[in-house]
Amino acid sequence: MKSQQKRTPAKKPRPGWEKGSPKRANNITEYAAKEKKQGKANMPGHVRASLNWNTLKRMMDDKYSMQIVDMAQSYNRRIIEIFKKYPNHFYGPALLALQDPEWSLKEIQWCKSVGFNSVLVDSCWPDLNQLSGYPLVSAPRFEEICAECEKNNLVLSIHHAMHQINYNTLPQFKEFGLNQYFPTAQSISLIGFVTSGILDRHPTLKVLISEGGMAFINFSYDILKSKNPNLDIDKYFRNNFYFTIETEHTKSLLSVIKKFGAKRFLFATDYPHSDAGGENKFNDHIDIENLPLSENEKDLICYKNAMDLFRPPALALE
Repeated sequence: MKSQQKRTPAKKPRPGWEKGSPKRANNITEYAAKEKKQGKANMPGHVRASLNWNTLKRMMDDKYSMQIVDMAQSYNRRIIEIFKKYPNHFYGPALLALQDPEWSLKEIQWCKSVGFNSVLVDSCWPDLNQLSGYPLVSAPRFEEICAECEKNNLVLSIHHAMHQINYNTLPQFKEFGLNQYFPTAQSISLIGFVTSGILDRHPTLKVLISEGGMAFINFSYDILKSKNPNLDIDKYFRNNFYFTIETEHTKSLLSVIKKFGAKRFLFATDYPHSDAGGENKFNDHIDIENLPLSENEKDLICYKNAMDLFRPPALALE
């Protein structure tokens, strides 16, 4: 008697739109050359999609978005493993690639599911051909990203890495010292959150602005107050904005702590930069100890604010 083998039911084919693109599209150059020469060419759909994708990237002068997304995704997967391996030693934000807002919105969901509660974006949308940049709040679908961060209770951290890509660094403005009167990238980011209405539409969004010195905070506050007399500017500084400190800017640091309170500031060191902040890396902890602040204020800045803001969770990645 023949033994009856249990047959595995065949899987129902998935619709084409769910399958995604093939990993590889062959002969793209050949098809592109044929189309250029003859004006048209028949080709497989996924090859046409690849050619259209490349055309759109050229139109947008986009050379690096795919590499940037790959880097951010790889970093996020690796760093969460480190957090899980050393749960009481390391914690930090996930990276978002604003060059691909659709990916960023999906990545926010993944970040929340595995235990991140902060995401990091860069301060401006670079346009290297113009040696300037778009304001952060003008990045494509940026408010959707803010809305997802608010909904998922994720802190939106901003790191101003594009130091040379800003109007106040352009040669034509530096020649006569005019660059001193331009807002910095940090001010543009901060002011943009207010003037765009993002913080009014998303009032519980938490924004951490890092690595910007200290003087830009008062500058941004004062100009917002002067230009918006009927707007409660203070509420944004009380409820939405947080800042990392730079201890070598002692006068400005003490001024903003006095104005906005120690609860809005987090200790940071600018290492490994070779600028004033980076060179002060071995003195930061000494500088903050020597500040004329109460012990409670120092504790808030050094660790309590970070613990309250980031609330390191039980990481979910298995």
